[in-house]
Amino acid sequence: MTNHWIDYQNTDVFLVLGTNPAENHPIAMRWIDRARETRGAKLIVVDPKFTRTAAKADLYVPIRPGTDIAFLGGLMNYAMTHGRYFHDYVVKYTNASYLIHPDFKFEDGLFSGAQVGEDGQVKYDTTTWQYQRDEDGNIKKDPTLQHPQCVFQLMKKHYSRYTPEMVAETCGMSVEEFLEVAELFTSTGRQDRAGNIMYAMGITQSTHGSQNVRAVAMLQLLLGNIGIPGGGVNAHRGESNVQGSTDMAMLWNNLPGYMPMPSAAQHPTLEAYQATTPKSGYWSNRRKFMVSLLKAWWGDHARPENDFAYDYLPKLDNRDHSHMSIFEAMGRGEVKGLFAWGQNFAVGGPNVAKERAALANLDWLVVVDLFETETAAFWKGPGMNPAEIQTEVFLLPAAASFEKCGTVTNSGRWIQWRDKAVEPPGDAHDDLWIADRLYKKLRELYATEGGVFPDPILHLHWDYDDGDHPSSAKVAFEINGYTWADRKGLTTFADLKDDGSTACGCWIYAGYFDNFETPRCRSRVKDEPGKTLGTHLGWAWAWPVNRRILYNRCSMDEHGQPWDPERPLFRWDGEKYIAQDVADFAA
Repeated sequence: MTNHWIDYQNTDVFLVLGTNPAENHPIAMRWIDRARETRGAKLIVVDPKFTRTAAKADLYVPIRPGTDIAFLGGLMNYAMTHGRYFHDYVVKYTNASYLIHPDFKFEDGLFSGAQVGEDGQVKYDTTTWQYQRDEDGNIKKDPTLQHPQCVFQLMKKHYSRYTPEMVAETCGMSVEEFLEVAELFTSTGRQDRAGNIMYAMGITQSTHGSQNVRAVAMLQLLLGNIGIPGGGVNAHRGESNVQGSTDMAMLWNNLPGYMPMPSAAQHPTLEAYQATTPKSGYWSNRRKFMVSLLKAWWGDHARPENDFAYDYLPKLDNRDHSHMSIFEAMGRGEVKGLFAWGQNFAVGGPNVAKERAALANLDWLVVVDLFETETAAFWKGPGMNPAEIQTEVFLLPAAASFEKCGTVTNSGRWIQWRDKAVEPPGDAHDDLWIADRLYKKLRELYATEGGVFPDPILHLHWDYDDGDHPSSAKVAFEINGYTWADRKGLTTFADLKDDGSTACGCWIYAGYFDNFETPRCRSRVKDEPGKTLGTHLGWAWAWPVNRRILYNRCSMDEHGQPWDPERPLFRWDGEKYIAQDVADFAA
């Protein structure tokens, strides 16, 4: 989420796509209702199903599954053709005024530069996709947004095909219904209104889920709804720490902090990986983030002369290792073993029959969970013959959330420490204990029996012991980051270095656990009276650098005054900023 649950109280119009907060996210619904009660906010629900959220909506419109891009494209077209976009915001805070190469085109479903290879696949020469630059290398711009090659005009031309009639026919709604949604939501494309788009797996669990979310972001940028109180692109996570799991790179193509996973073919060296680093923005510091991560993982074995142990880091091959692709590989017999760590594949995927059949191809399966799940018992499920299944299944009893300590990161990126309430029952252990024992046994076996390239395992910097149990606090401190020489905790990712002098397990978390006595994630201080926006900077810690609304410079005009004086995230008093958030600019 770019914003937070509590910030929903500042919204004027909600657009709910592929989520059902009335049933699945009651805290979200609490603050939606607060906005409706206190500021007359309107709630729009666009969903194939008439959900309980739809039953509470001011406007409900059904949509044909899989047509979200046409619907969102129609909203963008409506905003641009009817002048219902926030012009000054778009000029100042987006690339809409930038001029693109004069030969850039989009024809017959293909962008310019399309080339069909020998394998029949389309590949692109992206020369014509670049910005026009002057003799000094600066990007050429047209702040009037009228130049035919500026991003805005190219976008306007591209989305002109998404007429109300085309959208209605594609999405299975009437023209009148679409226009009612368009009129209401694009009313937020001005400085005194805020529109909030909320979504969940209804638009992301799709073959074009990424494109759906990108379209949402583009619409919100057009309307000036990013970086402001009451605005944002806000994903409703399904469990209290789903955000934390993605922050820590549970996705196959990420490293912690959303750094891209290197490719063995394209990034064989740290220098090759660095060549893909953006030239501007805080991602320009990615080498510092990466070197500090390698230092955290391999310690004294990560040195300048060996590229900070970059060779130890696993790298992607040319195969897709996402959820369904893994099960397809299992179905082909290419995977010998699988850990199901808090996951229930046998009932949780889009094709459970295929996934259960794939599990039967494994040599072994380890399930770490609170009880025997359908995945642990897949071999005795419908259509299965236990006598024919050779998969050896191990079920490890795990501790529940209140039976272990550590942090959880909610949808709004707030990281909160949670203490253990009770001991886990019987032979159950928490996940950290299980991972710690597993690693130490693997290290022992590699040390005694050897193996192919054992160094990454043998040289891991694994310093979490606290008696008989690994310390969650020590893990948190490593994630936070510290100076290698004297083990002083870091307070911001700006302190990270690329010379091996800092270690950090996840750069966006730098500052949340900078000491063991009073870490910021334990803080529980509410806003004092007079601060009405609900940012609560003293409550827990939000990544990055405790910022509650991402891209918050966009909440002000070029003179540093809030677009909306009634919702002043920052206000310049002539000498300093009066702030209700941590600025993403030099304040």
